Amino acid sequence: MKKHRYLLLVAKLVIASLAILFIYFKLNAKENAIGQMMNEYNNWNWSEKIGIILILSFMTIINWLLEALKWKKLLQNIVNIKIWQSFAAVLSGVTISIFTPNRVGEFAGRILHLDPAFRVRGALASVAGSMNQLLITVSVGGLSLCAYIYLITGYSTGEKVALITGLILVVVSFCWIYFKISRLPTWLKEHRWALKVNEYLDFFRSFSFHLLAVVTSLSLTRYVVFTFQYIILLHEFGVNESIPFSFMIISVTYFITSLVPGFALSELALRGSVAVYLFVDQDPVNVLAASTGIWLLNIVVPGIFGALSAFYFKFKQ
Repeated sequence: MKKHRYLLLVAKLVIASLAILFIYFKLNAKENAIGQMMNEYNNWNWSEKIGIILILSFMTIINWLLEALKWKKLLQNIVNIKIWQSFAAVLSGVTISIFTPNRVGEFAGRILHLDPAFRVRGALASVAGSMNQLLITVSVGGLSLCAYIYLITGYSTGEKVALITGLILVVVSFCWIYFKISRLPTWLKEHRWALKVNEYLDFFRSFSFHLLAVVTSLSLTRYVVFTFQYIILLHEFGVNESIPFSFMIISVTYFITSLVPGFALSELALRGSVAVYLFVDQDPVNVLAASTGIWLLNIVVPGIFGALSAFYFKFKQ
């Protein structure tokens, strides 16, 4: 097991390094590229952009409120928490996830706000919520990648059909597995190790199809919110592509980065490198400026407020 963990850690570091190198070589082709990117922010007329800033900030709040509502819904069969409690817990999770691989710290940050008796099930609810968001990312991103393969790539017709068919099968399989999550305890009952945690696995039985459908609608709404945040930032930084094309490329970017293991701190480099590669006709400086903005809005700023909420919680304790 230790060997596998070390190999995964090495894989994550290699991926992050390659992403940073790709960005470096892209920017190196432009004189003073880093300075140009900083100037993109410095040259903003902040007084004139106050409307855009307020809209983007409001969208960030909506983004994480939707995530808080998802977690509250998934917990409703074991404990009834207020939406503001769920919101504070989610922000605490964002803070810890910045420093942990694959955002596993989200679970730890959230369950700190629950009574000890509910913490294991709270972590399982958080896992179910993350898997649901991944379901949307894979589904929308997979279908967007189908469109990208069909419209843009130079593959032959046979290759396109094969790739698109494979992607559709992946999406359908992922959806089928997720909506059968309530049967997870039954599938695992023959495994000896599962018997030790059977009491907690039974928690998944409480996830009805209706509940999962509601949570999925919240995940999809959240996906639309932060994707349009990205589109707005791209436009503000001079990436003047159509909304459908930008939505397709961003969805493919999220799809690719969601399948690659990494750390939240390396997410900026990874997502930025993929976006630069896909927005092939655009200035990489502008694309990276928008990618940096979306990372600051949805990870760094909520992480700061999450640290404050975690401190408040510890102070109360």
